[in-house]
Amino acid sequence: MVSAGYPLRDSVYTQPFINYNIPKGQGWYLVSAPIITVDWNAAPGRQWTVPLGGGFGRVFKVAGQAFNAQVEAFYNVVRAGPGVLVRQETDSSASRLPFCSQSFDLYGGERIY
Repeated sequence: MVSAGYPLRDSVYTQPFINYNIPKGQGWYLVSAPIITVDWNAAPGRQWTVPLGGGFGRVFKVAGQAFNAQVEAFYNVVRAGPGVLVRQETDSSASRLPFCSQSFDLYGGERIY
């Protein structure tokens, strides 16, 4: 189906984020970056996934290279899938690419992507 010349989307994905840098925290910060999704083709009551939670992280240097590591945990207060998500991310500018990121997501005990 097409609307105004553009195909209609079956799903929507958004990730708002909030970071709070702890004053005099030596690189420590609080973070919340939930992934909110909606699947318009799913059965009623299973269309939305809305997680609530957050975590912490730290920016630090190793041999002059900057690293950013963080851990977050979420519970899906409105859910189409599993109820718990634990996310670990490590970012670095140390690779030959402009930016390198590694992520590990765990939903209810099962690793995803």
